[in-house]
Amino acid sequence: EGVQVARADFLPSAKLTGDYSRTEHVSSFRDPNNWQVQAKVEYDLFDGFGRNAGYDQAKSRLRRAALGQMQMDRQIELEIQETLLEIDALNAIHLALKKEVISARQNYDRITAQFREGLSTAVDVSDAHTALVAAEVQLANAQTDIKLAQRKLELSTGTLGQTLIKSASAWEATR
Repeated sequence: EGVQVARADFLPSAKLTGDYSRTEHVSSFRDPNNWQVQAKVEYDLFDGFGRNAGYDQAKSRLRRAALGQMQMDRQIELEIQETLLEIDALNAIHLALKKEVISARQNYDRITAQFREGLSTAVDVSDAHTALVAAEVQLANAQTDIKLAQRKLELSTGTLGQTLIKSASAWEATR
């Protein structure tokens, strides 16, 4: 738009005015209807290269805007790639923590059974239970981190609002 405005400075300007008047007192020397039309066309032959400078500035602003858009596009692509890698890493951590919870639960069950038979102490049961709870907390934190990374991806791709609307609609449907 700015380039088109600057380009318009190279064109001549035109002006057209008109006037009409009617007099009540008619004389023999004068017509009661008076018409006047004036047309004017102007073109600056030389303006100290101002038009060229304005046009060049407008083109420069347009190029800067295009470069800014390209930079923003690259930044968004990079953010999306980083978030996808983060989600992959968090999914791998989540899988490992699931296995850790299964192992901690099996250990707790084994220690509890041994305690019932008198083969382990209450401290061993307490330690096994603490390890199980810690593993479950880590798993819950990993699940939260995955959801946060997914929301970050939705924010980067511009789909965050759509997901929230769908979630709210689904929640309303269950009520």
